[in-house]
Amino acid sequence: DRLFSCPSNGSVEHQYGAGYWHHARAEIMMDEDILPAAGTAQSFFSVSQTSGAPSDGSLALEKLRVANDERQHQHISRICRICGRVVSAKGLPRFDSLSLSDPYCLVKAIKGNNHTMNVHATRAIMNSSAPVWDEEFDFPIGREETTEEIVGLRVTLYDTDGPTRSFQGSNDFLGGADLDLAGQKHARSVLHELELGGIITRKASSGRRPRLVIAITVYREVVPRPLPRPVILKTSLLRMSYVDKIFGTVVSAADLPNREMLGLSDPFCIVRAVMLSGKVQEIHRTSVIQNSLQPIWRETFQASFSEQDQPLLLLFDLWDEDDANKP
Repeated sequence: DRLFSCPSNGSVEHQYGAGYWHHARAEIMMDEDILPAAGTAQSFFSVSQTSGAPSDGSLALEKLRVANDERQHQHISRICRICGRVVSAKGLPRFDSLSLSDPYCLVKAIKGNNHTMNVHATRAIMNSSAPVWDEEFDFPIGREETTEEIVGLRVTLYDTDGPTRSFQGSNDFLGGADLDLAGQKHARSVLHELELGGIITRKASSGRRPRLVIAITVYREVVPRPLPRPVILKTSLLRMSYVDKIFGTVVSAADLPNREMLGLSDPFCIVRAVMLSGKVQEIHRTSVIQNSLQPIWRETFQASFSEQDQPLLLLFDLWDEDDANKP
């Protein structure tokens, strides 16, 4: 039974899909009280249908549907870019005895294996329980960066004791929350107000849980479905690859601690590689930037390696030129 609007002769012919024609005879129960206009009736009626053989158009439609099902099985939709804006927070707890907290916010991407990737760290807002950052970030996720799908975001707030901010979260914890991105549509910006947990509620302002406002936009792409892990492992054993050269650029640093009694630090950066043999090999040493906690180098480097000893890890160490323990 369906609700139709049809002429009062009770006959209707309709095309379903491509190539299927149906003829229906309707017995209409007329009701004068529900007639919206002359010659038209809104009526409940039962339809008995008869259908003919499928045409060439319907067969083509069926083939298209099967091909689309196979394509969906062979491909997946992955998040390839996350854009966002850390707007503000309110009701943050107070850990300093003589002032309010100095909060900053860390944003990390959560992978399917529950590991995280660093996305963005805001600046610190001094002496505030309701900071307003209004900071934007743009985080592209290349296929070569991770084999795991990005499934969510983790936001955490910390109280800084100085200008230094760390993705390790070494300062006082002010609260955090996880945001599920699995159901968010492509290229659609969504404003979230997240309740922060993980802290003692009585330490928060007015005894209420603190909240964070953040806007998130995700972009997706369709890529071939990756092979099962056992197949990838077996295939990787059939050939050997090694690192031939490494190219890089030391761009800049920010919020460095000041080690000088008068003036500011004179920082430089040392790039080293931890080798398979256990040896630590220096690759590059930047120039010294005088009297700066926000140095900018933009220095490129490259290093070549042999098959006998391969690099496993890169280390970036920042030193003050006046430090007596510098290497």
